[in-house]
Amino acid sequence: MESAESILCKVASEAVPCLRVFQISTDDELSYPMHHTKLVQPLFSSSTPSLHTMTMSGIGPMKCGALPANLTHLELKVNLVDDGFSPKDFAIFLNSAAPTLRYIVLEGIVIAFDLSEKPSAKIELPALVSLNIRYPIWGDAISYIEDLWSCIRTSALQDLTLCNLNDAELHDTMRAIQDQREQGRFAEIKSLCLEDTYMNHYTSPDYVPEEFYTADSMVDDLMMAFPKVCILMLSGDAVVSVLNLMLETDRKNVCSDTGTLWPNLQCLIVVHPQETLLRDVVLSRKAVGHPISELKIQKSRGFSDKTTDWLRRRVPKFSTSNYISRAGVVSYFLRRLFKHCLISVLRSMTGCYLNRVTTCSCPCIDWQYGGHMEDFNSN
Repeated sequence: MESAESILCKVASEAVPCLRVFQISTDDELSYPMHHTKLVQPLFSSSTPSLHTMTMSGIGPMKCGALPANLTHLELKVNLVDDGFSPKDFAIFLNSAAPTLRYIVLEGIVIAFDLSEKPSAKIELPALVSLNIRYPIWGDAISYIEDLWSCIRTSALQDLTLCNLNDAELHDTMRAIQDQREQGRFAEIKSLCLEDTYMNHYTSPDYVPEEFYTADSMVDDLMMAFPKVCILMLSGDAVVSVLNLMLETDRKNVCSDTGTLWPNLQCLIVVHPQETLLRDVVLSRKAVGHPISELKIQKSRGFSDKTTDWLRRRVPKFSTSNYISRAGVVSYFLRRLFKHCLISVLRSMTGCYLNRVTTCSCPCIDWQYGGHMEDFNSN
């Protein structure tokens, strides 16, 4: 069997004009020799005009030179603590593709920040629509999330996933979003996914507030950082904490719309919700005049049919699933975003009578649908 390194060297020396998707993944044992050898630079020595998606896991991506230009979808997974980029190397790695990248997944300690080397300038990602930050459970880099946001600018960002963050790191993220908004144009987060985001400080019965660790502060920060959220996905530790925050703010603001958390929320996606809490949230959102129009849940084994029927009667679009994937949520959001943009364009076209519009090779959705034709019908 050929090693990953030998395969990469072959790819680097071959012309690959028709390559659209490149994915390579190795486990820690197989990838170990690659952390001590220098791969061919750059990864693709010839032009890759068709390449739009690249996934690299466990191979020490800093060894592969700069990314090809025109890339739209990038996933990086770093398995070893010592295998992250330096801030300078990360900027070089992204340089060619930065103007076109629309979807990025960063899993692990992708950038090895050092007190002696802080980012000198932000990496501009003007086309980035979706960002997925997956902090590892083994991570112990205290300021990693804060440092990560300090080296990127994402003015077009609308879909954000945060995985395995604690409350302080969530605050760092919200502060970074606020800073970007204050510095100029910011698209606003429309789709927010919180996976195992630890906020138990706010629901603990023996909780003692200190510094920014207060429930009111968390609600205020969530409303300021993410005021336009219309799709919310919760899983793990985030489920109870966030639903409780929503419920409490709804109960405090039955007669006022100013303090409602996420008044634009239309679609709620929850993995293993508590039945009573979920029912209470559905009722409270309706009471404040912002009913949930779409609810998707991944049921736990003990979730009752009675509650399922109750939810089905009260939510216009209700569905259950044995498994809800993050990729499916992103696909759902981008479909809605694309449809919204297309409707806006059609409405601006006066004097035209169109029954059907067919899109092909849209750069916003190519990476997701593989270049297939996507039809949109409008009356």
